[in-house]
Amino acid sequence: MTIGERIRQARKRAGLTQKQLGEVSGTSETTVKQYELGKRQPRIDQLQAIAAALEVEPWELMGYDGSIRVKAPTGSQDNPAESLDSLISTLDKMAKFFPAEEKLKFVFPRLIDTGQDKVADYAMDLMKVPEYRRSDAPSVTPEATDTTPAAPPPESAENGK
Repeated sequence: MTIGERIRQARKRAGLTQKQLGEVSGTSETTVKQYELGKRQPRIDQLQAIAAALEVEPWELMGYDGSIRVKAPTGSQDNPAESLDSLISTLDKMAKFFPAEEKLKFVFPRLIDTGQDKVADYAMDLMKVPEYRRSDAPSVTPEATDTTPAAPPPESAENGK
C-alpha cells in the first residue's frame, strides 16, 4: 500500500472529504488528490500536517507499523556487530521521518546503563545552552528553587579593625 492509499484510507476513516482534509491540513484539495492518486509524494512537513489533521502518526501513513525489521546481513550470526551496524544504518536512513522524541523512545531502552547515563548527561549539558532549550519548557533550576539564605562572606583582616 502506498502513502497515498494510506492517506485516503485514514481520510475516509476520519470521515473527511479531500477538500476538508486540505482545509484542515493547509494543503489544497488538488494536492490531496494527487497524493492519493500517487502522482505526488508529500514532503515530511506536509505529511506531518496531514497526519495531524487525520489524528494519526506520520509514520503510520508511511506504512511503519511500530516494529523495525532489518534483514540481517549474511554471516551476521557469526558477527553480531555486523547486524548492529546494519540496524544503525537503517535507522540513519529512516531518522529524517521520525520526530526526535520517537527516535529516543526507540534507541534509549536498547542502550546499556552506561550508554543511558551518557545520553542523560549529554541532554543535561545541552539544557545549559540556551539555543537548545525549548522556550515553552518550564524553567526550573536548582538555583531558582533554593531558598536557603546565602552565607555571609568571611571577615577579612581589614573588616575586623
